[in-house]
Formats: sequence, C-alpha cells, structure tokens
Amino acid sequence: LQMALIPVFQLFRTLHVSGIPAVVLFHVAFGLPFAIFLLRNFFAGIPAGDFVAAHHACAPDLQAWDIAVYGGTPEEVPEAYRRSDPMTYVANVKAPTLVIAGENDPRCPLEGVTPWVDAVRATGFDGWWDNELYSPPHWEAADPFAIGRGLREVLGGLLEA
Repeated sequence: LQMALIPVFQLFRTLHVSGIPAVVLFHVAFGLPFAIFLLRNFFAGIPAGDFVAAHHACAPDLQAWDIAVYGGTPEEVPEAYRRSDPMTYVANVKAPTLVIAGENDPRCPLEGVTPWVDAVRATGFDGWWDNELYSPPHWEAADPFAIGRGLREVLGGLLEA
C-alpha cells in the first residue's frame, strides 16, 4: 500500500485532484476490491433462482437473512420478494448462462434453482446451457481444494465439448 502512495500522489497531482476527494478516491480504489474479495463468499452463498422456493428449502440462517432483508417471510411481504426474485425477470434473460448447483447444498437448494432454469427454458431462450445439475460426491468433502478440483473437471469437460 505504501509503495503505491507515491505513484498515486503523482497521478493525483497531474490530474489536479487534492484534499478530501483525493483521500476518498485513494481509499475506495485500494479498499473496495479487498472488501469485495472478503465478502465474495458471503454473497455467493445467497440463493439465486426462485427466491420463495429457496427460502422454504434453504438453511435456517439464510431464512433469517431473508426475513431481516425483506422484512418478513414470502407470505408476509410478497411484494418485497417479487421485486427481487429472479423469477419475476425470467423473460429478460438474454445472456448465455451456466448453472452449476449442488444436490445437497443447504445455502442454495435445487428447489430454488430448478424452477428458474425451467422457467427460462420455457421462454424459448436459446442461450448456451449446461443441461446437468452437477454435484460429485467429493464436492461435499471438507478439503477446500477438492471443490476446486471438481470445478476444474466440470469446466474442463464443458470447454472440450
């Protein structure tokens, strides 16, 4: 961080940026990527797909998260869930999408993923899809490198196809 200070100072001087804006810009530029990196696993654990189905099938800690974020359960505040639910925007999917979901994942259960995939396919979307929901047994292992090896197998097979 200190090694970057002098070149950034010189850049700011050239661009005539100083004072509070320079301090804020510096901290955002150097702090935000690290903060995103730290929070990545947190956000990756939030289910995507049919939020209502996922709420009922996911782990209790994520149900508590939903209740805190939306202000209640899907039955109590349906409009809040509808606004954020990817099922609401199925017709807007335009980008090719790869879906990989684990069969025994309490954070992102298949009950929330499968309806979304089926709904997008029903629109006639012709993007590239991985037709299989893949969850080899070694992904459930405590070894964090086993997950990486499993992902490499899946992606390697897709790239060769």
